[in-house]
Amino acid sequence: MEPVCVNLTEDWPNGTFFRPDLSFDGKKILFSYAKFDPNLADVSNKTNKDNISEDSFFHLYEMDLTTGQTRQLTFGKYDDFDARYTPTGEVVFLSTRKGKGIQTGVFDAAEMARADLPDSYVRCGGDNFRPVPVFSLHSLDTDGKTIRQISAFENFEWTPTFMNDGRIAYTRWDYIDRFNGDWFSLWSTNPDGTKAQLLYGNYTSRPQVPIEPQAIPGSTKLIFVAAAHHSNFGGSLVLLNRSKGTEYGDPIERITPDVVFPETEGWPKHFYANPWPLSEDYYLVSWGNKHLPPHCRISTEEENPSNSMGLYYYDRFGNLELLYRDEHISSMNPIPLQARAVPPVLPSEVDWDGPQEGEFLIQDVYEGLLQYGFTREKQSVRRIRIVATVPKVQPHMNMPSLGVSSEETGKFVLGTVPVEEDGSVYFRVPSGVPYFFQALDENGVAVQTMRSLAYLMPGEKATCIGCHENRESTPPTLQIPKQIPKAALRQPSQITPDPPGSWPLKFSELIQPILNDRCIQCHSPQSKDPLAAQLDLTSGHSYQSLLNFGGNDLRKWAFERDRSIPGETTALKSKLLAVIQVREPVTEAHRGLNLTEQEKYRFAVWMDTYAQILGSFSEGQDQELVQFREQVQHLLEKD
Repeated sequence: MEPVCVNLTEDWPNGTFFRPDLSFDGKKILFSYAKFDPNLADVSNKTNKDNISEDSFFHLYEMDLTTGQTRQLTFGKYDDFDARYTPTGEVVFLSTRKGKGIQTGVFDAAEMARADLPDSYVRCGGDNFRPVPVFSLHSLDTDGKTIRQISAFENFEWTPTFMNDGRIAYTRWDYIDRFNGDWFSLWSTNPDGTKAQLLYGNYTSRPQVPIEPQAIPGSTKLIFVAAAHHSNFGGSLVLLNRSKGTEYGDPIERITPDVVFPETEGWPKHFYANPWPLSEDYYLVSWGNKHLPPHCRISTEEENPSNSMGLYYYDRFGNLELLYRDEHISSMNPIPLQARAVPPVLPSEVDWDGPQEGEFLIQDVYEGLLQYGFTREKQSVRRIRIVATVPKVQPHMNMPSLGVSSEETGKFVLGTVPVEEDGSVYFRVPSGVPYFFQALDENGVAVQTMRSLAYLMPGEKATCIGCHENRESTPPTLQIPKQIPKAALRQPSQITPDPPGSWPLKFSELIQPILNDRCIQCHSPQSKDPLAAQLDLTSGHSYQSLLNFGGNDLRKWAFERDRSIPGETTALKSKLLAVIQVREPVTEAHRGLNLTEQEKYRFAVWMDTYAQILGSFSEGQDQELVQFREQVQHLLEKD
């Protein structure tokens, strides 16, 4: 095959091109381009978009391969990149247009071009000079005018591609109250943003970053690159057989065993990237003949050569044949210029102009919990708590510090909904907001929690089988005889709001009033009891005192945990809750404290939202949450 090149560098100088895509008919390509701004390096505050020219942002372009004519598809001071053609001729891409809104929804590209709105940012890195805005999945319709956010995820998403069944596969960085280093996973979604679900690796740390998935022609398997957190997209090539599971080693096969999984197994002496499968055995790839750089910000020629990548043919029998390598710059992303099979068109289930809400049905919360001693007979789980997350609105690493790890997810609590005797739950929530759920016992204490996020598109009706059940299990409604969940036989539950101080989440409003009323008479520097005075629960000191109580016990349980184990949750395991509920030997003073059930519950809410001092990243965001609560009052039970 002779390489076909369209050289854009003469007409598009001093810029950067990013990850192209070919239309299914082989006649057009999509690419993104940003022009280098020589003055940009002198800008100390890149969060102010007035300081940056629009040309220096990545925008989407389309080229007709027959005529060479190009047209610009997106505008404004946002980065739009990594575009992919849909089977209907629309475009799915990544964009920083997610912004700072509490709720994502429909917006018009022209509106965004007229108003260069602020970005949201990653939680664990950046500053004003090097802000790291979050990008997620968006779509652009065929007329090039309407842009929609088809993901409400709180953090980064990468490298979307179409699977053979019409779904989009992509990578998600899912560090929800757990360590930020390992938790990258492959997800899928329908092109309208519905049915976002895990493909592979929610608990798998080796490989660390599964990225650049590609569907293999005539196969249900995917190929992806096993990459590193702290490097580029290069690494080892891996086949994913989803029929063998979603975690660890069973579903994957290394087809470049000579390349270790970067970072978690070492740093490879050479690496692969950008696989384009021709079959399960034959591929076009980019190959780097140097060491994979141990950090993407290393810029020396020796450690990160500018021409380390070339285009190659590779097969599973170990053959690697050079197709093209430039003497000066890297060559990447090989794509055959030919028509390919069009995936099926999945009908949209989204009512973009309808009510901005959707419905969740949990069929049986005990699926996944029974093996841990929970039973329907005792109805161990009484309610489900719905905790929503918010975007970070300023760029500084771990600032403000919301909790014990300083990189917590921002949160607010919508409230709780009842669990039926058969374990089913049915409720309505605002669409375009990411949530995680917690299963609560009779005292309102979480016995299980999610460390991932779910969300709905407008009008979407979603269901799951249970709480951390096997993802390959069969829903009760498909078993014989059919078991219709009791909750599905009624109208969806309204949400019962949690106490003041949970929306927005604030320790000063949720917990400190109880301490002022019940505790500081003894637990203050003025106390006549020297032992009690050592635990200072006065305002300004109480938060750290409670974290440190019992030898930093609460700090330990509220810190990042890589997975959730039923029964090993923050409040349930804490010494503080044991004292509050008088479950352990306590002083006579504590025995007579007689906290009300509501006061005990407030402590449980605080601890189970990971004992944060705040749930928002600014006072302005606090006010937006107050306004948002007013907008969704119809979904809440009246006080």
